[in-house]
This record gives sequence, C-alpha cells and structure tokens, in this order.
Amino acid sequence: MRTRQSLAGTLMISLLLVGCAGETPEDPAAAAEVDAVVARYVEALGGADSLGRIETLRKSGTYVYNGLEHPLTVLQKRGARCREEIEGLTEYGTTTETGTTIVRAFDGETAWVASEGAERTVEKMPDELQASFVLEADFESPLVGFRDKGHSIRMAGEAQVEGVDVILLDLELASGQTQRWFLNRETYLPVMKTTEMAEGDFAAARTWYLDDYREVEGVQMPFYVLVEEMLFSREYILDEIVANVAIDDALFAEPGS
Repeated sequence: MRTRQSLAGTLMISLLLVGCAGETPEDPAAAAEVDAVVARYVEALGGADSLGRIETLRKSGTYVYNGLEHPLTVLQKRGARCREEIEGLTEYGTTTETGTTIVRAFDGETAWVASEGAERTVEKMPDELQASFVLEADFESPLVGFRDKGHSIRMAGEAQVEGVDVILLDLELASGQTQRWFLNRETYLPVMKTTEMAEGDFAAARTWYLDDYREVEGVQMPFYVLVEEMLFSREYILDEIVANVAIDDALFAEPGS
C-alpha cells in the first residue's frame, strides 16, 4: 500500500490530452468509447454478476481525522443506505472523547448525524455534507449503471498520477454535480477522483485517493481511502470488509422517526 505521505505530498499529474475536444456523450463514437471504458472498469471490479450478488457490506478499521485515530464501523445496504460509526470523535476532531460515538447515516431518503454518549443529540445532516455522504453510500459507485442512475460520462483524455498512466472520465451526476475519475490505464481500477463541494457560500475542492485493493466476494474494493478537503484530510484504513451480512433496516433510520 502507498504511504499516506506519498499520496498527499508527492502527487504529480501531467495531463496528456488526447483529442477529446468537442466530443459529447450524444456523439455515437464518443458514447461507444465511454461504454467500452466503463465495461472494462466493471470487469476490473469483478464483473456485473459479482457486483449484483452483494446486498450488504460491513467495514471495520480506523478513521483518521486531524491526525487522531478512531475505531470505525461502516454498514452499507443496497439502496444507498449507509451508517458510519466513529468512536471518540469530537465535533472539530481536535481531541478524542472516550464513551462518545459519532453516527452518520442515510436511510435512502434522510441523512442524519447523532452524537451518542452521556448526552445524545440527533439532527439532520447539513446539505453540503449530505450530498457527499449520500454519494459515497452507493457502494457500487456512480459509474456502474450510470445511465440508469441518470448520470452522464465524457472521456477527458489521459494523465499520469505518481507515474501511473490513467484514463480521465468526467462524470456529471443526476444532481448536476461533476466529478473527475482517474482509472489506472492497466488495471482500470480507480486511483483517484476529484470534485468541488459546496462549503457554505463557496465551492471547495475535494480529492479522494483509493488504494490497497483486495477481493471481497469476487469484487475488488479499496481498503485505504484518503480524502483531502479544504482544512483537513480524512483517512479510512480498513482491516476487514464482509459482504452479505444481516443488517436491520432500523439501523439506518433516524432515531425517533
């Protein structure tokens, strides 16, 4: 696995644009090229059949925020339902608090956040956080079945990331948000993606680095994710991902709903 320092500190991207100007997904040749690349991506993950057999995921490991490590559990279920539990995390991430767990969840309609400890608070997730959280709840990724999800993709050339040749895909989500995906030219697995997220009254860049892929029930999944944001970075260092465990739908529902 690459070190966190190499990912965050020595990223070198040299664009090698390859004559994609003027192409749009409506152009048959461009659409065929997009379909071919996405098909290779799905195959690299393990294939549509393997992806389709996964109904739930349970992930456990360590969440690193502002340099502090916290035990992490993530539950995901088809339908973009997700629950993330981070032990000892405080509001600004500057200290750890024993006996407190921050819970962030999405039940398919409502995203909420709770602090569970000596005192319990529950509130709706702010819109700027909800957009990113809901997007990540789709464990297949928005590239899989992108047209059925209302998204569109455009080829955006090629580049190098830390000496690795990558294919660039510009993804426009049904919400109107855009992302750029960087697929390893050899393996077709994502190494990075970027976007701009609303942070109050302005947009802030956000970058995900994906690494340490391992097979889970026939599907390749990253066990290391680094998210660089405006002020701090977040790391998800996973020890285990288990597929198709029983998960009660009530765990995703907002308490008291």
